[in-house]
Amino acid sequence: MNSKLFGTSGIRGTLHTLTVEKAFKIGVTIAKFFEKSPIVMCRDHRRESYPVYEAVKAGITSAGVDVLDLGELPTTAMLHYLRHANAHGGIAVTGSHTPPGITGVLIFGENTAELSTEKERLFEKLYSKLEMEKTWEDVERIGKVFSISLKDIVKAYVTDLSKIVNKSLLRDFEGAIGFDACSSTAGVVYSRILSNFGVKVITVDAHLDPTFSSRDPYPRPDNLTNIARITKKLGLSFSISIDGDGDRCIFTCENGLILYGDVSAILLAEHELENLKAHIETPTIVCPVNTSNIVKYLSQRYRCKIVYTKVGPPRIVEKMVELKPNVIFGFEETGKYIYPDNVLYGDPVLATLKMIEIIAEKRESLSQLVRKLPRLYQIKKSVKCPEKYKEKLLKRMRFKWSKKKNVNKIYTIDGLRVEFKDGAWILFRPSGTEPVFRCYVEARTPERAENLSREGIKDLKRALRRLKRVSSES
Repeated sequence: MNSKLFGTSGIRGTLHTLTVEKAFKIGVTIAKFFEKSPIVMCRDHRRESYPVYEAVKAGITSAGVDVLDLGELPTTAMLHYLRHANAHGGIAVTGSHTPPGITGVLIFGENTAELSTEKERLFEKLYSKLEMEKTWEDVERIGKVFSISLKDIVKAYVTDLSKIVNKSLLRDFEGAIGFDACSSTAGVVYSRILSNFGVKVITVDAHLDPTFSSRDPYPRPDNLTNIARITKKLGLSFSISIDGDGDRCIFTCENGLILYGDVSAILLAEHELENLKAHIETPTIVCPVNTSNIVKYLSQRYRCKIVYTKVGPPRIVEKMVELKPNVIFGFEETGKYIYPDNVLYGDPVLATLKMIEIIAEKRESLSQLVRKLPRLYQIKKSVKCPEKYKEKLLKRMRFKWSKKKNVNKIYTIDGLRVEFKDGAWILFRPSGTEPVFRCYVEARTPERAENLSREGIKDLKRALRRLKRVSSES
């Protein structure tokens, strides 16, 4: 039996692969893994998530563990409540940023971090050995389910953030912000929390829509033109756009400029470096291998250390925990910003409040702050690729691109990142959540970026065609 469950983040699938039966078994495994009550649970509003959620919950309670049922809620909000409930684990059933039709099970420990690599393997081992032939007569105790009110959840969230943010700077902020809620469960929750801190919020697409008809649940510059237009038209200070379960956050400047996540992260990280509350011998920032070279601006200016990891929040947080207490910030270019003294997951509300602090402190607009950073040009593309070809395709890219001229450095932490002597780089990486192969490039000029991207995509498509041809002939 193949016991491989976890991808880049959590256990993903459609209802054909993440079946109700499988979800029930995952629930039983969760109960056996944590052993103690209670477990906190939430889900997004996708149609696919409902049956999986109920099956996981049934599996947990059938094994005698109690559940605190938070219902439809952003994953990050669940984690804040996990801390206050002193729960032993947290479960989010969500498709996150993936297209409709996909859902998943994210598993968090009592420290609010997703399972480490070692714990994922232990969980998979327990899952594969689990015997499901028990009858109801063999069950010693059925766990109870307790429903938690939104009022209590919001209170826990606000209490946590109140210990971290600078309320004086927040009071100095006189503008208003836009909030593109992506028709998700975060619409009402995040608006309410931001309002608790005195922030004026204009919310767009706050209604729940399991099909995400307003835009793709993965916030990217190419699908955020509507909020960019609204931000500029209404004279907002900036806007944020989240993903399907509210853990990613992309910023749009007051002039309509949409920022990649790693550009926003540089401003947020710089704010932490300038406001260290205690002496840290080697301030460290953790980010994945697909991060922009703009991060090197921080290491050069503040003499901080940059540590690269595999892509995915679990691997970033795993490294943050390992390097504690030197770590001051972690992030992913998709718009996940992680603070070590907060829940160990992407928190759009905290990132938004921190960005407000920056604008209030610097007395400059977001676009003015961005203009001070080094200008680099990124292109992010993907090629559809069935799972069975991903490993061989990566090997072919490694073989060809490692022999290129003027190569400065090669990273094989996750996929293949080739850095050139002129500062440009290209990353080939199979997605861990979707049937696609990603090709990211960055350069100091748009022409260099375009040429590098065109060459990379061309090589990917050519190699994939050859693999398919060989497969069909065998």
